[in-house]
Amino acid sequence: ISVLLEAVALLKKSGKPIPLKVVGDGPERRALEYRAAQLGIADLTRFTGAVPPDAVTDEIGDADVFAFPAIEEGLGLAVAEALMLGVPVIAARQGGGVKDFVSSTGHGRLVDAYDATQMAQEIQAMVGNTDARVAAFNKGEALKRQLDPTSVAKRFENIYLRALTRA
Repeated sequence: ISVLLEAVALLKKSGKPIPLKVVGDGPERRALEYRAAQLGIADLTRFTGAVPPDAVTDEIGDADVFAFPAIEEGLGLAVAEALMLGVPVIAARQGGGVKDFVSSTGHGRLVDAYDATQMAQEIQAMVGNTDARVAAFNKGEALKRQLDPTSVAKRFENIYLRALTRA
């Protein structure tokens, strides 16, 4: 998140200020709020704190871009949720399972988690990008089908049946 804050500061310095909403809470929050103030972007940055699961859609559904700079994330469910809302995603190349959902073109971008300049460039490229929004919507629709409980259950059933026939 600190690199994301630096990216927002770079955008502001270049004359392209973009507001940032940090959804969630954790032990780093005070330090991140302080860092935003140090970087001169406290006026552009809003920390929502903890958000109940049923309110996440309201918090991210109208975003131009969903930035997810997490490193070594397992599944990256937040990324899938953003795409299912039709929001393009910028994620860390070091993001682990996130790479299963985000490609380097179209509906998202993979960036180096430690490179604020690259992150700022990709955020700027994605804001207002209608093609990326359409691609994110299409990817989100595919994910809805792929992650649908019935679909997941069917895949597990097939795995179990194959295992039983081999045994």
